[in-house]
Amino acid sequence: MDEHCRILSLDGGGLKGLFTAKLLSDLEANLGIRVAEHFDLITGTSTGAIIAIGLGLGIPASELLSFYREKGPSIFDAPSYGLLSSKYAAEPLKKALTDVFGERTLGDSRSRLVIPAFNIQRREVKLFKTRHAPRFLKDWKMSAVDVAMASAAAPTYLPSFVDDSLIQYVDGGVWANNPAMVGVVEAMGVLGYNRCDISVLSIGTTREVNRMDAIKKNGGITTWALKATDVFIGADSSATDAMVELLLRDHPDEDAMRYVRINPPVTEGEFKLDRLSESLIALGAREAEHASRQLRRRFFDTKAASFTPEPF
Repeated sequence: MDEHCRILSLDGGGLKGLFTAKLLSDLEANLGIRVAEHFDLITGTSTGAIIAIGLGLGIPASELLSFYREKGPSIFDAPSYGLLSSKYAAEPLKKALTDVFGERTLGDSRSRLVIPAFNIQRREVKLFKTRHAPRFLKDWKMSAVDVAMASAAAPTYLPSFVDDSLIQYVDGGVWANNPAMVGVVEAMGVLGYNRCDISVLSIGTTREVNRMDAIKKNGGITTWALKATDVFIGADSSATDAMVELLLRDHPDEDAMRYVRINPPVTEGEFKLDRLSESLIALGAREAEHASRQLRRRFFDTKAASFTPEPF
């Protein structure tokens, strides 16, 4: 195992994953690389899980970008019915994922993967993992489509995902929308890296500059209902961002930082989780152009060691 561990962390955000896919696609084109080949571990939540799994399966980022542009509109175009039902049906997402992942399993990944979800029956976090430790016996056998569905089952938008063992999962974003800390803990606790030997590239799906004036000190149910999801996900992402930055900070010089976060601010309501926006293409292209030189030096000068699953 190499002495240094590079982690790629991809946030959730529904169809705002178009930003992530464009950013990664342009990095591959600008630098003449395949992103996945330069990371020892990739973690992604929800839409980030879809991209992480795709990268692990060897799918070029340009094809993942096409997935969002071509399949995205249909994913959130089939309404579910019933007062207590989710906003959309799950079948379009499953069909779209099957079209791109086929019958491949999580174990077919060429990269170590950690994919957050949440077991709603037992109220427990769940991490789907490739077989990068001898004790990981089951997850790698699961279909890539099922793992992605479990991590992307966003509450209120999509129904929960039920696997073959009748375990019910919802979106990993309910506890790790920004999974950077998940990656760091996996690198230290499972792969055995020291803190000072870990670097993280964390990519968000844009950060809304929210005005919270509407939520007063005594804000009621209706007021909070309109903002709660954005507040909690934003708080989770910000807390993770701060903790990982502190954990990996060894030097006050920004150029020496081993944690890079790309998550540009946007105006409130500019982009929607369930609506495709071509403006995200331009934003992803801009961020890739701005960051390419810096990221080449920090993450893409050399390839990671090839991943070989642990034997039985």
